Amino acid sequence: MKSRAIEFLLAGALIALGLALGYGGTYFGHIDDSPGLGLLGILLMLGCIALGIRKAWRSGRAANANPLSSHSAHHRRATHD
Repeated sequence: MKSRAIEFLLAGALIALGLALGYGGTYFGHIDDSPGLGLLGILLMLGCIALGIRKAWRSGRAANANPLSSHSAHHRRATHD
């Protein structure tokens, strides 16, 4: 299991990569006068930012997860009642 710091570092790297690739796409789309490339750059940027935030969110939740969650407690009650 990876530590929380490494998970947040990977999430930050994913966001930074998305920003760099998205900026490159929009820049070359502007230079080449290609609106489609600019749109793809923006979509790539937003997608990588969303995935990075999702990864950071899940790593924070996984570290605080309780092994006896409400789902498993409900399952135990249902099988023993």
